[in-house]
Amino acid sequence: EVVSNYDNISSKEVEDAVNEFINGAQSIKEPSNEDVYKAMRLCRAIERMVDKYQLNAFTLNCFDLIPQTHTTGCVALSLLNERGIPAGCEGDIQTLLTMLAVKMITGEPCFMANPSKIIHNARHEMVFAHCTIAPSLTDSYVIRTHYETQSGVAVEGILNPTAVTVVKCGGSRMERVFISDAELLETTSNPNMCRTQLLLRLKEPLNYFLEDSIGNHHVIVKGNHTARLKTVFSMLSNKT
Repeated sequence: EVVSNYDNISSKEVEDAVNEFINGAQSIKEPSNEDVYKAMRLCRAIERMVDKYQLNAFTLNCFDLIPQTHTTGCVALSLLNERGIPAGCEGDIQTLLTMLAVKMITGEPCFMANPSKIIHNARHEMVFAHCTIAPSLTDSYVIRTHYETQSGVAVEGILNPTAVTVVKCGGSRMERVFISDAELLETTSNPNMCRTQLLLRLKEPLNYFLEDSIGNHHVIVKGNHTARLKTVFSMLSNKT
């Protein structure tokens, strides 16, 4: 149904949205204007699904869509998260539920990312990266290609140093929770990682990621929300 919607949406229908997205960017690096139009058509196709089924959150099976639409879902996820609909990548239901909980608890949009590189274990410094982020979470953004496929359109978010919280809820009954205050030190631009790259210094040790991680994707939200998140997740865990 997503692909059918995409095929029936013309470039003219998304022209204003494309112009707004391009004008809001710091620059465009690899994609052509045609690439941006395709990405925005997919965004509109998914928006129709959200409206039709009254979704308050969803996760996209991103990689299966690429050969069918010749674009990527990164822009769609970026803009729907911007509009208050938690939108996750790669069909990851547990992280989507984490995103939905974090959005309901904090009222803030959040960023789903991969723990990508330990910079300094003793200082708890690690880079988290992914190819989509809500523009409102950034101080500026660059329009890029999707890292893994070198195609489509992705978002490289640039953020100033700030306080953040890293969260993940998972397990067979969603009973496991990881929460850590963290400091965003800088955004990096490593060509061998997903486009938005956040170098964080976490309060909690990184052994969790090496030995006992709940899963790959984790959720990052601006601000220190650890106390409130722990309270609510504890209440939810007691009901499972």
